[in-house]
Amino acid sequence: MCEQFGQYQALAGIEILNEPHWNIPVSTLMAYYHAAGQVITDNCHSGVAQVMSDSFRPKEMLKQIVTSSFNKPVLDIHMYQLFTPEDQALDVRGHLDKAARWQQELEGYRRKVPVIVGEWCAALDEHSNPAFRARTFSDRLVDYERYAVAQQRSFDAANVGWFYWTARTEDGGIWSFLDVAEILPR
Repeated sequence: MCEQFGQYQALAGIEILNEPHWNIPVSTLMAYYHAAGQVITDNCHSGVAQVMSDSFRPKEMLKQIVTSSFNKPVLDIHMYQLFTPEDQALDVRGHLDKAARWQQELEGYRRKVPVIVGEWCAALDEHSNPAFRARTFSDRLVDYERYAVAQQRSFDAANVGWFYWTARTEDGGIWSFLDVAEILPR
């Protein structure tokens, strides 16, 4: 990829790995990032960023990236609130509050290295929250919209930007940007 596209001026960065498992030792992951980063440096124009996943441990990975010698490092953080028991226990207000707190977190990270929120969506875990699931679809849509707006406010603190996951899924719905674009702020 670097050899074929590395000199295209439109190429802004290359994500070295997407969501490496959090059980991979940091030393192993950093060794791989260094090796891959050298390939990027050797084969791409000087403006190409080396984008590194936080491996769902942003503070630890940020520390490693800052203390290492990377050419144009960018920390990629994926932010969701539906996979942990703590997040599944939140009501809508709790999700909105947590999304608001992310702004300060992202501002702290970006003071050390450029940050991108490489994945996010407006999904909430309806299956673990019967009260939310019992609401009408239109009421849930209002909640999704409020949640999306709260997240976007925080994600504006990511100085490289953010990406909604994904344009379209096979099942559609809240995970598919093209199915819910009307609830997202412009």
